[in-house]
Amino acid sequence: MQTQLGSHAAIWVNDVLAAQVSQAVDTVWSGTCFYISWKLLESVPPRHVRTEGKSLIAEGFLQTARTVKDINRTYKKGTRWYFLALVFAESGANAFTVVSVVYLVEHLGFGSMLVGLFFLTSLVFTLPGSILAVRVTKKLDPKRSYRLSMIVLFFWSSIGAVLIDYIPFKEIFAFVWAVGIGICLGWFYPTEDLFFSMCLPKGQEAELAGFFIYGSQILGWLPPLIFSIIVEADVSQTYGVITVTSFFLIAAGIVSCAAPWLEILEECGRGHEGEVIAGDGGVEETPVVEPSGTT
Repeated sequence: MQTQLGSHAAIWVNDVLAAQVSQAVDTVWSGTCFYISWKLLESVPPRHVRTEGKSLIAEGFLQTARTVKDINRTYKKGTRWYFLALVFAESGANAFTVVSVVYLVEHLGFGSMLVGLFFLTSLVFTLPGSILAVRVTKKLDPKRSYRLSMIVLFFWSSIGAVLIDYIPFKEIFAFVWAVGIGICLGWFYPTEDLFFSMCLPKGQEAELAGFFIYGSQILGWLPPLIFSIIVEADVSQTYGVITVTSFFLIAAGIVSCAAPWLEILEECGRGHEGEVIAGDGGVEETPVVEPSGTT
C-alpha cells in the first residue's frame, strides 16, 4: 500500500483508507467534544410555552413563520439583510472547500499529501486573519468589516486561480494562494459571527441560532452544481472557482443594503454594546466587543 510521496497520504495508505481514517477520527473527536459541552450546559427555562391542545410540530412551524414575519417587519435594517447575505456567503465558503480539492487535484495535479498541506497552511494563517479582523472591525464596524472581508476574499481567490495558470512554479504559488485564503477566512468567519451576535433581537438568541444554521446550509448545493456544469461543459476549472467565489460578491451587495451600524444596533436594542463608528468617522466611547476565534 506504500505509494509515492505527494500522490497519497503521509501515513502510507491509499486515498480511500485515508479518508475513512480521517472521518473516523473526526467523528470520535467531535462527538466527544459535543457531548462534554452539552453536559456542561446549565438548564434554562423555556422561552415559549406550547399552547394547550396544539401539537409540538405545528407550534414549531407556526413559531418559525412568526419569527420570519417579525424579522421582515420589525428588524428590517440589519437582521433581515444579514440572514439574506448569510445564505450566499456561507454557500460560497462551504462550496469553496469542496471545489478547491477538485481544482487542486484535477487542475494542478496535487496528491492528497499536498492537498492536506494546502489546507493546513490555510488553517494556520486563519490566526493572523483573526487579528486582522479585530483591527479592521475596530477601524470600521462589523458591517463594513464583514462586507470588506468578502470582497477581498473574492478577489484574492479569483485572481490567484487565474495567476496559477500563468506562473511557472505553480506548486509554490499555490501555497502563497493558500496563505491569503487562510488570512481572508480568518477575517471572514469571526466578523460574520460578531455581526450575527450583535444584530440579534434580545430574547430570541437560541431560536435565531437555528436560523443561522439553516441559512448557512440552504444554498450549499448550488455552487458545487454550477461548478460541475462548468467542468462538464469543458470550461476551465479556473472559471468554475471564480463562479463559486462570486457568491461572496452577492452577499457583500446584500450587506450593503443594510442600514448604518448604529441604526442596526438601535433597532435590535443593543445600542449601548460594542465599539461603533459614526457615519462621519467619529468613534463612540463604549465597551469594545472583539471578534475572536475561527470557524
